[in-house]
Amino acid sequence: QVNFAFGPNVPKQKGQKVGIDVGENCLFHISTETGEFHIKEQGLDSQPEQSYKELCAKVDRKRSKSKSQGKACVQRKQFINEQFNRVPWDAVQSVVREDIKNFLHWRVSFIFESLDRICWKQNVSVTKVPPAFTSQRCSNCGWVHQGNRNKEAFKCKSCDFRMNADENASRNLATELLPVGPLSKESKKAGFFWGSHAGSKGSGISLGNGVSCAI
Repeated sequence: QVNFAFGPNVPKQKGQKVGIDVGENCLFHISTETGEFHIKEQGLDSQPEQSYKELCAKVDRKRSKSKSQGKACVQRKQFINEQFNRVPWDAVQSVVREDIKNFLHWRVSFIFESLDRICWKQNVSVTKVPPAFTSQRCSNCGWVHQGNRNKEAFKCKSCDFRMNADENASRNLATELLPVGPLSKESKKAGFFWGSHAGSKGSGISLGNGVSCAI
């Protein structure tokens, strides 16, 4: 439950359930489970060439704690907020995002704070889920393998499904996946199928050798 000080939230009864994956090069990908609704970072009308990646590089180029770096940070914050304001929230009922406990970068924390704030204002519910395996799972067939993802490219080693890696992760976040219990190192290395409530009748995972793993 996300709480802010500007009034009670009344969750919507209609709309799409979407997942959001935050990236280093593209600010976000927002998608439904099947991808019929998908939106990502877009150039602003005032500065169509500007991007989140370029703004982050601009901040890093400035001298630490200088006025110019502070100005660049403000520009990045404004860009993030403007990007979220462009999302058609009227069509969204709920958002699922990763529950990251320890932020490696301040900017990731700010992105999630901005997302949670606008969702609250738009009466969109926010659910946080563990991030484990969401970037490695194939949103097409459910196969999880460390080698499925290579930076921004996703190629499933089981069904050969290909997609932008962040969009694939956003689809997984939008999917109601079955819980996954403890896995051995061998299972993680070999890969496994991770089922969803819609596509499975029982266990959360099955191992690559065809053996089901009850959890």
